[in-house]
Amino acid sequence: MTRWRLIGLILISLSLTGCWDRIETSDLALVMATAIDEGADGRVEVSTQLALPAKMGGLTGQGGAASGVGKDAFTVVSAQGRDIVDANQKMQKKLSRRLFQSHRRVIIFGERLARKGVKEVLDGLTRDPENRLRTFVLVAKGIEGKELLKVSYPFEFVPSEAIREMERSNVGLNVTLRDFLIMNETGSDSYMGVIEDQEKEKTNHSTGDKKYFRVNGSALFHDQKLVDFLSDEETRGLKAITGRYKHGFITLSFPGGTENVTISVLSMKTKLEPVIRGDRLVMRVRVKSEGDIHENDTRYDMADPKVIKIVEQMVEKEIEQRFMRTVRHVQNKHLDVLGFGEAIHRKDPERWKSLKKDWNQRFSQMEVKIDVSSKIWRTGQSGPPVHYKKQEVNKK
Repeated sequence: MTRWRLIGLILISLSLTGCWDRIETSDLALVMATAIDEGADGRVEVSTQLALPAKMGGLTGQGGAASGVGKDAFTVVSAQGRDIVDANQKMQKKLSRRLFQSHRRVIIFGERLARKGVKEVLDGLTRDPENRLRTFVLVAKGIEGKELLKVSYPFEFVPSEAIREMERSNVGLNVTLRDFLIMNETGSDSYMGVIEDQEKEKTNHSTGDKKYFRVNGSALFHDQKLVDFLSDEETRGLKAITGRYKHGFITLSFPGGTENVTISVLSMKTKLEPVIRGDRLVMRVRVKSEGDIHENDTRYDMADPKVIKIVEQMVEKEIEQRFMRTVRHVQNKHLDVLGFGEAIHRKDPERWKSLKKDWNQRFSQMEVKIDVSSKIWRTGQSGPPVHYKKQEVNKK
């Protein structure tokens, strides 16, 4: 009898289990992007870009397709507070659904707030486990971040998805919240991508929003305060030196400047080799580039090994010049975003202890040598340019 009672209790207890803390998706406000700007009276302004599922092809409560699918599939809500949590609580009072941060793609810092420093707001973004460290971080150049959240994008229902795809591709700098935190933990200066708004040309999108955004360049930080920007070209050097370069193109002009050849750079690997001789510091940056001929507008036959050798030398010179422009820029600003200090630390930890006190000054005076090795593997389906006759092709 006791056995049957025990079995009965077990069966009854099974009926008591369940998802007692279950939250339906229809009760959540999905945060796709967050903008953090400087508010009034020393407060912080937090803006969220919220997805509207019914406008993204979801179903209505009556089981039919939602009307107006694709039109304004997002909304932006803002609130000011003493910190991130305070602002989020005030924002929550404006919403019928609970804010859900785990789907967030992007965090954008307004330029004014970034120049004053992001140190305080980072704690509010990282302490809550609902916040994902893989979220991309960017600075809104010349504009408040919340204004960019309001800009529509033609290819995506929610604009933040476009920003994420740009960052994941070779267009953006691909810096996440986790990456930014690690940079600051190692004692290096830090950086993140830049997003800015651009007026649309009159010939494009004759209806709708008159603005669009683009990912362009990088923002440089010292002590978690925005100090300077790098141009798009200088950012390519930054990406390559720090190991973030994926692929790209280099267009070279042959003597005379009217004929060009474009190289598809498939791989670019860099290695930092610090040389310490007494008080003299030298950083040797070794670069290995590999690519293919992507387009040939010259009169030269790219199937000729002599011509390819000339092109390889031109690629090496171009990469060296691009790298040096980036190096000189950050040295003039005393910002070691290239990881030179960390390279010295790895090679000689004891020596680094005496160098790190005034490292930014030493970095600005450091000698840098760029050694580039380029290899072109494929020239395409034709060696000579197809639009020139055989007798018009130059021979080396």
